[in-house]
Amino acid sequence: MTPDVIYLDLDGVLVDILTAMVTVCGRQELLVDWPQNYNVHEVLGIEAQQLWARIDSRGSRFWAELEPYPWARELYAMLTAVAPTIICTSPTPSVASHAGKIVWLQRFFGPAFRDYMYVPAKHKLRLATPRALLVDDADANVEAFRAAGGRAILVPQPYNKLRAFRSDPMRHVRAAFQELIDSP
Repeated sequence: MTPDVIYLDLDGVLVDILTAMVTVCGRQELLVDWPQNYNVHEVLGIEAQQLWARIDSRGSRFWAELEPYPWARELYAMLTAVAPTIICTSPTPSVASHAGKIVWLQRFFGPAFRDYMYVPAKHKLRLATPRALLVDDADANVEAFRAAGGRAILVPQPYNKLRAFRSDPMRHVRAAFQELIDSP
């Protein structure tokens, strides 16, 4: 069934937030064998507040200069060819996060881009309907969206349950998307 709307996560789906977070802490060696753990601060061995303080100290540039994944344009094009696609992102409480994310979106999609919304991860499930699709990297977000009546695709990442597919995440996403479109 073709969705009426697609909600596409930004961090961990279109942009490589993990590498940026680890780099801010000077712990790039951890990327070699990242455990199945979504909580970056735990893997880094620091308090969450310490991690966010380091990120916040970089200002809006941290967010504005995140590297897009090689598949970002392909994924967006694939989804928008089927249904209206809205970028969903959950900024930190820092104003710099809000500003940096907008700068990133406008650099990547163009200055007139407005198909985005700020929504805390815990509220994404409120967007769920039987004809809505969420594309996200967090196991919990995908499970909650499905439990609330929506459909969802989990993007393979080292920290989620599809980590075995992380070498070619788009292969998994393409197949899952096609299966979803073909299903009644």
